[in-house]
This record gives sequence, structure tokens and C-alpha cells, in this order.
Amino acid sequence: MVVEFGLDDGVWRLHGHGAPDGALATARTATAHREPTLSEVAFRFRVSPDEEFASWSVDTGDREVDLGGRSFVYLLVTLARERLADRARGLGLADRGWMVGDELARRLGMTPETMKVHVYRAREQLRDVGVLGAGGVVERRSTTNQIRFGSDRIRVDVAAD
Repeated sequence: MVVEFGLDDGVWRLHGHGAPDGALATARTATAHREPTLSEVAFRFRVSPDEEFASWSVDTGDREVDLGGRSFVYLLVTLARERLADRARGLGLADRGWMVGDELARRLGMTPETMKVHVYRAREQLRDVGVLGAGGVVERRSTTNQIRFGSDRIRVDVAAD
């Protein structure tokens, strides 16, 4: 078992194999390129005027990574728009963007199970491009079945024809 996480001074790996009595050995790997965290990246969504196509990208500060259009992106756009609307209404960070999951799924014409798959795929795509903490791109309040986009660093643009 290897668990990897990033800190300011590099990437740390916890190794569980070969250690006596199941103890974890740690090793720091110095990296010239530090992976960005979810809180450090900015998200940009592009939506077609007819709302039929949506794509997204992340800006890491030194580069913008185009993540393209996928079926799950419109779910993220909807969550991002709710967060932006709450920000415009003056809500605090902790209260911005929360939506009831089942209602959102119905509104988007999908089952709650499909919505969970979309969330999983969004997290996976961010992980694949090296964003640390990618699981937080969609946050959940399990007791109220609410979800929201996990960052306030968002922009939604409607593409010109």
C-alpha cells in the first residue's frame, strides 16, 4: 500500500509494504513541479448558447489544462452557477452553492445514481491531471443530501456561435 499526498515542500509517500508489523515507512520525494491543490486552481466552464455542450478547464497558475467536454460537465456547470448566484446574493463561503441532490438530479433529467457516477468521473478526471484533493470538487452534506461545487474560484462563459 502506498498513500501519496502533497505539501509545500514536495510529495510525501507512505509505504505500507515490507514494513515490520504493518508499520508505515515515510519518504519525501523532492519535486521540481509541485502538483496544485484544489484550493489553488481556478475553474473555467464554457457552455454553448443552446446549453447542449459544456467543457471545462483548470488554471493551475502557471498553465491552463483543457479538460474538454464530458457528459458530467453540465452537472458541474449547474453547481458552479448556483455557487456564483449565492455569491452575488452576498451569502458567506460556507453557505454558497448548496443544492438538494435528488431535486438537482430530477431537474437535470437523470437518476441520483447517474449523478453520483458523474461526480465520480469529475473527481477522477481532476485526479488524472494531478490536482491534489480532487475529491473535493463536489462536496456533500450527507445528512441533508445536499451537494455543491467545491471551489469559489469559478467562471462560467457562454461561448459565442
